[in-house]
Amino acid sequence: MVHAVTEQEPCQSLPSHLTELFERSTVHLNESEKADLNSVLCRYSSVFSSSPEDIGRTNLVQHAINTGNAAPIRQPPRR
Repeated sequence: MVHAVTEQEPCQSLPSHLTELFERSTVHLNESEKADLNSVLCRYSSVFSSSPEDIGRTNLVQHAINTGNAAPIRQPPRR
């Protein structure tokens, strides 16, 4: 299944759900790098989750982990 990519209009301001990410990421950046990051976050804002409810799941991909001759080890989830 292939999804089409459509060209979006450049955004004028950073979406609110990306503001904190931008602020945490720009601590050690100069003004030019900050502007570049802002542009990238604006352009691709649709690929970032805006809430815990919109992350979703997929059944379109299946992964296999080759463990060689070793049996898989079950461990409790980490916190």
